[in-house]
Amino acid sequence: MSEGKCLYKADVSANSVGCIAFNEFSGLKWETKSVDLMKGETRTPEFLAMNPLHICPTLKINKDLSIWESNAILRYMGSSSKKAYPENIEQRAWVDTMLDYRQCNFYPKVSTVCYGFLGFRKPGSEEEVKKGKAALEAEIKQFGDAFLKEGKFMGGFAEPTIADFSMISAIEFAKVIKVKRKSQSKEKGKQGEKGTNHDQTALRPK
Repeated sequence: MSEGKCLYKADVSANSVGCIAFNEFSGLKWETKSVDLMKGETRTPEFLAMNPLHICPTLKINKDLSIWESNAILRYMGSSSKKAYPENIEQRAWVDTMLDYRQCNFYPKVSTVCYGFLGFRKPGSEEEVKKGKAALEAEIKQFGDAFLKEGKFMGGFAEPTIADFSMISAIEFAKVIKVKRKSQSKEKGKQGEKGTNHDQTALRPK
């Protein structure tokens, strides 16, 4: 721990996971505190005073400043540690492109499909889930075509950047579809109904 900084995290949040992992990888090892979203711990007066948008992760930098949005936190961590966030402005712009793609294009499709399975919102109908899954699979293919180079990290870098930490957490989060579908199929089987095992191979970037 150092400098009094503290990362408020929710372990169930894909947006928190990348920051948690990079905090360790970078060697910063800033203090972390877990927040239970289901118990409304981001809605307390203390948390709202720090972050009026009541979201996780949130990084408290000092008594006067806190920042949120996972990619903003990763950028701050990368700049602070001088790791995984290139100083070269062209390379940094490419990393920023990948970060913004993850947040604006990729993650909305992940949340559309996965949040219902996790209880973060009301589950969609079978048709809505089917459409959402197809859109996510198409986006993963597009992601692979645009940003993955064989034998290297995202964007063709030889070493991981903060974009990798941001993206891998979203991809891992998408696996909930496979896990939940298998669980539902087993439950249906116990009830004497025919379950369906949805293959999620397409959710793995090639």
